[in-house]
Amino acid sequence: MPTGDGRYTVNLSISLSGLNLQLDGDNWSGEVDVFLVQRDQQGHEFNHVNDTIQMRLKPSTYQQMLTTGALYHHEITVNPKASVLRVVARDAQSGDLGSLTIPIKQFAE
Repeated sequence: MPTGDGRYTVNLSISLSGLNLQLDGDNWSGEVDVFLVQRDQQGHEFNHVNDTIQMRLKPSTYQQMLTTGALYHHEITVNPKASVLRVVARDAQSGDLGSLTIPIKQFAE
């Protein structure tokens, strides 16, 4: 989603089914690492983002997120040399990951 001046908001919905959340008392707990990196055609990388999402979900929130996913938003500035945005979400406990590669030209559409 464009915000102006080459900036875009990346909106992700991370499925809880791929996460190893643990019941801790009454809450579901875990961590998700999110990596965003822009690359050019030669594989050079630009504008790395490394975020860790700490989850401590009440049972009602957990039940809701089973349907909606865990929402993640981050604003990026697109590097003019970049051709793709690589998105990786990794369960911190298990190391399981999911990834997505988005052509930068799709941001402008």
